[in-house]
Order: sequence, then C-alpha cells, then structure tokens
Amino acid sequence: SNILFLVLIVLGFLALLNFLSTRHFYRLDLTHGGRYTLSDASKRVSEALDDVVTVKCYFSKNLPPYVVNLKRQVTDMLDEYQAFAKGNVQVEFIDPGEDQAVQQKVRFLGIPQVQMNIVEKDQATATNVYLGMAVTYEDKQEIIPFVKSIEGLEYDLTSSILKVTRKEKKTIGFLTGHQEMELQGKSLNNANALLSKEYEVEPVELAGGKQIPPSINLLVVA
Repeated sequence: SNILFLVLIVLGFLALLNFLSTRHFYRLDLTHGGRYTLSDASKRVSEALDDVVTVKCYFSKNLPPYVVNLKRQVTDMLDEYQAFAKGNVQVEFIDPGEDQAVQQKVRFLGIPQVQMNIVEKDQATATNVYLGMAVTYEDKQEIIPFVKSIEGLEYDLTSSILKVTRKEKKTIGFLTGHQEMELQGKSLNNANALLSKEYEVEPVELAGGKQIPPSINLLVVA
C-alpha cells in the first residue's frame, strides 16, 4: 500500500507538470550572449501569426566541415520561431543535390550556387553549395539568397515574415518645406533606400496650412 501510495503521488505530480506545461512555456538559452534567444520583436511577430508561414532552407547536404555547424545553428534558431509561433511556422530543409529540376527552381528563386574551398591534407579543392532560404505565405514570397552566418539572420527572417504576412504597406512621410533635410539628398539617401525596402516613403509638404495626408502612418521631421 505504501508503494501504491508513492506511485500515485508520482503520477499525480507528473500529471500536474504535464498540465502546467501545456499552458506555460519557457526556453532556456545557455549559449554565450544568448545567440539563439529571439528578440522581443521577433517573438511578437511569431506569436501574432494567424496562419502558416513556410520556411524552406535550400542547403546542400555535402557542406565543407567549417560550414556544417551553420546548418545546426540555423536549425536551432528556426526551432525558436516554431516554438513561439505555436505551429504557424513550418520548416523544411531541401538539398538541391544533383537534381537539375530543383536546381533550376532554386536559381529561378534567386538563390545562387556559391563556391567554397575545402582544405584537406594540405590540398585545396572547390565545391559548389546552396545556402539560401525562401519564406512563403499564401502567394507571397521573400528570399534570403545566402546565409553565411547567423549574425543578422534573425533580422532577415523576421523582416521576411513581416513582408509576406503584412496586409498593407505602411507609409512614412518626411516633412519638407521648412529647411528639413531633403529625402532625396545626400544626408537621407541611405535611410531612404533602407526604408523603401519595407515601406512607402514620400515627402510631405504642409505649406499653406495643409493637413497631414491620411495615408501617412508616420511623419518624420528631419
């Protein structure tokens, strides 16, 4: 009876843990600097997904030894996205290999074949590999042509997810006519180019008491 009582206590404790784990979720990243810990912005984007986003990783199977670990790092990062998206991020690894049809499709997507060097026994040889990603949602798709490291990969992934899931493109206006910096001028040229990748960017003239156009989501006074 004592053994039975102990077994029931253990089973009850396990049942309680299982019950709590379905309602509360936590991941622990013990790497230096928390390299696999997603930013709050990426977590919010993942948690807000209401439908499935597919991430296809076109990674060659036979990678140089110094790149093999990159695939593991990318997998770990994508695991984080999947965990916070609760099933709304699906990941698939595809090896273009020697399949001409798949290679043609990958090239059509804009993912290039990259040449890498392999040094073995003091001899250097070259090999061609694929290390690109495609983020797809419904009929929209964003391409990350070449993943050379996980540095900056989270930014590219989250930006791609936002682009394909965004219902409408936000518009940023730059106030002009009061000695502000010119949007097309040297000072804002780089900012304009970067912002234009994700937003509509346009100058806003408010002379003569004009109101800010309703299409402007954010007004910058530079």
